[in-house]
Amino acid sequence: MNRRRRPSSLILAILGLAAVVGWSPARAAGVATTVRPPAAPDSEDKQRPNRIAGELGFARIDGDLFTTTVLYGDFRFGDAALGVQLPLRLRIFDLGPKDDRSDFEIRHQDWDETGDWTRFLRFFQWGKPGEALYLRVGELTGASLGHGTIVDQYYNSLLTNHWQPGLRADLDLGIAGGQLFVSDLTALDILGGRAFVRPFDRFKAPILRSVTLGATVVADASAAGAHFTDASGQVQLDDMERIVTEIDPLVVYGVDLGVEIFRNRFMEIVPYLDWNFLANGRGRLDGGLHLGLFLHVHPTGSLLDWLLKYEMRVYRGAYIPAYFNTLYEVERLDFRPDSIAPSGRAPKGETVRSVLRDPLSTTGHYLFADLSVLDRIRVAAVVEVLEETAGGAVAFWVQTPWLAGLRADAFYTKRNMRSPLDLFEADRALAILSMKYLVLDPLYVFVNYERQWYLAADAWKPGADSIYETVNDFSLGAGFEKRF
Repeated sequence: MNRRRRPSSLILAILGLAAVVGWSPARAAGVATTVRPPAAPDSEDKQRPNRIAGELGFARIDGDLFTTTVLYGDFRFGDAALGVQLPLRLRIFDLGPKDDRSDFEIRHQDWDETGDWTRFLRFFQWGKPGEALYLRVGELTGASLGHGTIVDQYYNSLLTNHWQPGLRADLDLGIAGGQLFVSDLTALDILGGRAFVRPFDRFKAPILRSVTLGATVVADASAAGAHFTDASGQVQLDDMERIVTEIDPLVVYGVDLGVEIFRNRFMEIVPYLDWNFLANGRGRLDGGLHLGLFLHVHPTGSLLDWLLKYEMRVYRGAYIPAYFNTLYEVERLDFRPDSIAPSGRAPKGETVRSVLRDPLSTTGHYLFADLSVLDRIRVAAVVEVLEETAGGAVAFWVQTPWLAGLRADAFYTKRNMRSPLDLFEADRALAILSMKYLVLDPLYVFVNYERQWYLAADAWKPGADSIYETVNDFSLGAGFEKRF
């Protein structure tokens, strides 16, 4: 664990400014025509080298053929890091139903919202998670709060058509501290925080000093309620082709206890207990108990680093563990519950509001494993299992460095499985496989396979089963990367 450092007054001022940004009105719930696979979880905690890079390729988006051009820059200045990008997608051929737009035009969905104009800033970051002061503004890749029982591996850049500049901040003063989470600084719809205290911080006994009590509150002020429909039952869209729903705020809150029972040069063990509640704004309050264990093993420094998290969950009614998860931006409008009814197309918030109270408890298990070798090769996996249905969710990430001129990255996830056999069904799975070949340093060629979610052709029709359908896509091109 990194030694705590006292934050500078400049960074404290930035944190204070971010915390008091003005509230903007709730918006119509947005729906992406394409959902892309995310990067590896918690990628912002790794040291990024200074680099400039760029790619030029061809890709299919929303049924049309585009040239994709992007320039990247990552720069470090001591504890600070800055990531910038210049993305441009030009449609060159209309592969789908013909429209009245020109073939050669910039993709307008990339620049039709306030948040889109902030996509030039990929991120600004100070410090790393786990340090006394951590701040990240921009793209959030695998953000969590506390033990991850309410916000776990959340991504704010999952939707192709919507770029959201988010905020994650941690402040640890030893005896007390806090965390702040905002999904979109231009809308402030999903936001929350966690405050914690170490009441025995002045004691000499290590176990007593590590006792941490916390409280977390996260709200979705624009949580989607029921879809607005016409007389025929067809879902209504606004002028920007976004689904129009009722806005029905939702809050998840809880308390937690954690104790570091063992620590040496090579390992830390931290059991924890979280007790959370979901308030749906209609007089319903359902809760869940999380009993978990963190195990961090690093026997040889950066040569091998292994993080393991196991959790047993007992909950009832409409409560959903890790409500704000990796795919929450999709589930806000298109959620298929694996333990509660009704099923089919419905916003996540509306689903948990309409479920009847179940007097029986549901028991589940959660396992997260993350293995890093030489701080370059990374393999991570998440498995969630429900005892009653044998269903759950899975996710896998693999990242490799350049080896013999080749580099590969892969990702796969599937949620709301009814049985283990669903793992092998491609329907509603999200996946990517990226291969790069170094032709002549720093030039390379690449080919990507992506299983993305597109708007279903009958998404707006009465009785449609789902907003999204899964489609196989490929992209290829060339790029360069220079580190310094």
